[in-house]
This record gives sequence, structure tokens and C-alpha cells, in this order.
Amino acid sequence: MKRVTALAAVFVMVGVVLSAHGDYDHIRGVVTKIASGAISVETPGKTARNVILDEKTTFEKSGKPAKLDDLKVGDRVVIDVHKGTLQAGIIRIGAARPAAKPR
Repeated sequence: MKRVTALAAVFVMVGVVLSAHGDYDHIRGVVTKIASGAISVETPGKTARNVILDEKTTFEKSGKPAKLDDLKVGDRVVIDVHKGTLQAGIIRIGAARPAAKPR
């Protein structure tokens, strides 16, 4: 009986993890441009993505609420976009990309 209970708990936890981001896709990369109503991000695969901002877009930096003014070109970001769109739901701002070392 304990095995059945443990197995059921594992299935529930896996289901929660898999559905945690059900309404969003993720874009990760470095901000290359900030414009009115949009930002451009270069992904690790060197693909440029333009993400749309609106009044519902929220920002977070170091786990705390932030605003668009806190975002700078060169910042690393993880953006949750509404599934099937490029409409930003939340933008998590990380540290800026380290400057290249001179050779």
C-alpha cells in the first residue's frame, strides 16, 4: 500500500511540474534593443526575437518587482510569453553579460 501511495504522489508532483508553465513559452537571451512597446533579445542560438510589451507586462529583478526602466541593453533575461505569441507576460532581468576581456 505504501508503494501505491508513493507512486501516486510522484505522478501528482510530475503533473504539477509539467503544467506549471502551461500558458507560457520562454525566451532566454540578452537584450539588444529597447524600444517603445517592444524589446529585442538575442537567444543563445544567435536568433533575434522581438517581444511585445503592454500595460500587463510585469518585470522582476533579483526576485523583486521591477520596471521597464530597470532593463538595460546587455541584460540577460528570461521572458514568459503567452503561448503562441510574442506578447510578454513577465520579464525576469538577470545580470548584464560580462564585458569581453581584452586579448
